[in-house]
Amino acid sequence: MGLGVFLWVAIALPACQQLPAPPDSGVTRTPTPLKLGVLLPATGSLAAVGEPVLQVLPLITNTINACGGVNDAPVILVVEDEQSDPKIQLEVMNRLVASQVNAVVSGFVNDASTAVEVTVAAKHKIPVVSPSNTSPVFTERSKKGDFRGFWFRTIPADTTQAIALAQLAKNRGFNAVATLVVNDSNGIRFERAFIAAFEKLEGTILNKANPERYNQTMF
Repeated sequence: MGLGVFLWVAIALPACQQLPAPPDSGVTRTPTPLKLGVLLPATGSLAAVGEPVLQVLPLITNTINACGGVNDAPVILVVEDEQSDPKIQLEVMNRLVASQVNAVVSGFVNDASTAVEVTVAAKHKIPVVSPSNTSPVFTERSKKGDFRGFWFRTIPADTTQAIALAQLAKNRGFNAVATLVVNDSNGIRFERAFIAAFEKLEGTILNKANPERYNQTMF
C-alpha cells in the first residue's frame, strides 16, 4: 500500500528531452486532453496511503505537461476521494465513468470493492491501473477474462513478494522468525504465503500457532 506513489514517480523520472518537431501538415488541430481519473483514499483509515499520492500528483502532472503532454495534449487529472470506504469507492468510480475519463488509477481499498469497480470501468472500456493492489486473485480473474483486458498493476502480487522476502531472510542468516501483519485479507494472504515459502527453505516460524495481526485503525 505504501507504494501508491510508484506509478507517478515512474512516469516523472525521465527528464524532458527536446524532440524534433513533427513536419507541418498545414492542418490546424486542437489536441484532445488526456483525462485521467484518480480514485484514492484522501480521508478515512487509509488516508496515510492516499496523502503521498496527493502530494505527488501536481508535480508529476505539471512535469508531463511542461514536456509537451501526451501526444501534444495536456494531461488533466480528476481526483476523487474514496474515503477508505468500499461503498463510496463504487460511487466515485461511477462518477469518473460518467465524466468520461480515459483511464483510472485506483485499487487502494479492499479486493472485493476494487473488483466491482474494475468491472464497472471495464464495461465502459476504461483501463484501470493499480499501483497498490497485490491480490493474486486479480491475476487469476484477469487470465479468465473477467476484466476484459482493462485491468493492470505496477506492483508484484502478494505471493511473489512473500517468496522474495522469505528468500531474503534466509540469505541474511535468519533461520527462525516471527510474523506481524495487518489483520485484513492482504495481510493474512501475505502471511500464509511467507510462512509456506520460509518453511520450504527449512526456516521456522516462531508464532505460527498464534500469529500476530493488528488492525490498521488502531494507529
